[in-house]
Amino acid sequence: MEPQSFESIPGYGITAMVTGRGLLIGNRRLMAEHNVDTGALDKSVDELEMNGKNSLRR
Repeated sequence: MEPQSFESIPGYGITAMVTGRGLLIGNRRLMAEHNVDTGALDKSVDELEMNGKNSLRR
């Protein structure tokens, strides 16, 4: 499946259009810029980050 569009945003993540649907993969700042409510995930992400791991949100 090829994306119709793709943009890499250094320091934030990526945005893409796949089968007519918008896709965001990135950090909290990217989600905030696109008004994505990540509140339900914040505790899990905090725990991962405290253990030196990265998280991806979609």
